[in-house]
Amino acid sequence: MDPSSVNVDDNEFSALLESMEQKILAARASFADQAFSIGCSALLVPMGLVFGLLFLFGVRSWAGMAIVAVMEIISALILAVFFATRSQLAAGKREFEANVLPQLNAYAADHHLSIEQVKSMAAIKLAPDSYLGAYIQALSGSE
Repeated sequence: MDPSSVNVDDNEFSALLESMEQKILAARASFADQAFSIGCSALLVPMGLVFGLLFLFGVRSWAGMAIVAVMEIISALILAVFFATRSQLAAGKREFEANVLPQLNAYAADHHLSIEQVKSMAAIKLAPDSYLGAYIQALSGSE
C-alpha cells in the first residue's frame, strides 16, 4: 500500500517521530557521558600503579615520567572513548527496543496500520541520517 494513501494525521505522526528521535538521542548522550566518566575514573588506578612501579624500580627521570604520563593519558582517553561509543550504540538500541518500538506498534495498531506501512511513512518523514530511521528500517516484517 502506498504510504501517501494512508489516512493519518501528519502532524501527529511527525510529532511522535520527533519525540522518539529525541528519546533515542537523550539515551545515547546520557549513557555515553556516564561511560566516558567511568572509563576515565577507572583508568586512574592502572595509571597510578604504573607510576608507582616506575618509582619503585628507580625511574626518576622527569623526561621519562612525562613520556609515560602522556602515553598513559592518551591510552586512557582512547579506551574511555571506546567505552563511550560502545555504550552509546547499546543505549540507542536498548531505548528503541524497550520504549520506542512498543510505541510504534501501538501507533500502528491504533491506526489500523501494518508495521511495514509505518516504516514507509517514517522513511518519508525522517531525515536520512536519523538514528530512529536507521532502527526502523532495520526492523523485519515480523515485528
